[in-house]
Amino acid sequence: MNCMKKTYLGGSIAKSKRLMQLRKLAKLSRMDIAQLAGVSVSTYRGWEGARFGGIPIKRAVLLADALKTEGINVSSNWLMHGTEETPKKIIYYQATQLQKALTDSTKQQSPEATEQLYIKAELEFFCNNNNWKTISLIVPNDAMEPCFLEGDLVAGIQVPHKDFSKIIGLNCIIRTKNNKILLRQIQKSNIEEWVVLSCLNPNTKHQLILREEEIIDIAPISWLRRKNLLSN
Repeated sequence: MNCMKKTYLGGSIAKSKRLMQLRKLAKLSRMDIAQLAGVSVSTYRGWEGARFGGIPIKRAVLLADALKTEGINVSSNWLMHGTEETPKKIIYYQATQLQKALTDSTKQQSPEATEQLYIKAELEFFCNNNNWKTISLIVPNDAMEPCFLEGDLVAGIQVPHKDFSKIIGLNCIIRTKNNKILLRQIQKSNIEEWVVLSCLNPNTKHQLILREEEIIDIAPISWLRRKNLLSN
């Protein structure tokens, strides 16, 4: 009977699993979460260890409200019973915090350095919101002109090998076995288990053909940032 009480959705074991899931999403330490909930670290460790009956309703309400200041939207009902939506990052909060941090850090920077800082922050924002399952690349040459110019920063979300057939004709970032990163359009090869990596610029000499097994990661382009200012 006690085992059943612990393992159902409102039991201490289920609550402990949800707390750990929430902490990982928020990327906070146990001490951070304990402070937000207004308890000691040892008490919080007890909740994660499914002791003391798990987090009580009063602390669940307090923690849910406090986490909004950390950019996390979670309900006390989810914490207590596993009902309602699972926790999510509040995108507008992240954007607001990012804007504030950039404004504070660019006051003494040159326009070129400021733009570079914004580009880096935008890329990190994109990668973070896709759980860092991404690949990025600074376009190194003219192979993909006119769509992608040398110096452009591009990024995409990785797709599994089994979905290669779904990205034929798309512009992708490819990471090869020898850790070379390329930007190419994916074309089907006449040879089984081979992939043609095509360039958009007809005057370039960078065409490639690779075995599928030579490709470690592949990500269709979904993010592009081009500099507005040229550095000296």
